Amino acid sequence: MSLLEYAQLVLAGLAGVGILAASSRAAAAPRGGGTDAAFWYCFAGAVAALVPLLWAYSLGPAAGATVLALLLLAGIPAAAHVLKTIGHRRPVPPDPAWQPAADTHAALAARWLAYELNPAPPPGAEVLTDPAAPATSAMVRALDRANRLRPDPSALPAAQRTSAYILAVAEFSRRLDEAEAAAGISRTAGR
Repeated sequence: MSLLEYAQLVLAGLAGVGILAASSRAAAAPRGGGTDAAFWYCFAGAVAALVPLLWAYSLGPAAGATVLALLLLAGIPAAAHVLKTIGHRRPVPPDPAWQPAADTHAALAARWLAYELNPAPPPGAEVLTDPAAPATSAMVRALDRANRLRPDPSALPAAQRTSAYILAVAEFSRRLDEAEAAAGISRTAGR
């Protein structure tokens, strides 16, 4: 083999190992997306590492075998790193403090949607669907804030976010009551 072929062999080996290292690092990233994403990162890395391997085989069987051995030696610790990192990502149960607020939020949203989606709303309820009305506008902003702050049930929300969500739901409840009062709708118990 000539010096150029040795340089190509070294370049192919470094490219293959670099691709495997980069894909395993991406797969093990904290926001990597779980085991499914890790599989696809590793699969894509292995497929991309085939290019330098084929390049090395074009130089000769010994060169290809050398790069293949390098890839296998690099792939073992890379796979161990991915498995170890993913193994440490255990799902944490969500903060239970937000659940009652989430139930209240759902009930309030359903209560408002009953006005919004009713083809024959009760007298005065049109105001509840008019965002130009000040009380309705304030209620819609409170609903939007509660929707944005709602924690993901599969993730552990921060205490500040949970308390902000609980306060946003309480604000939405108050604003919905005010919007109903402004529309002249009186709420009775159980309704």
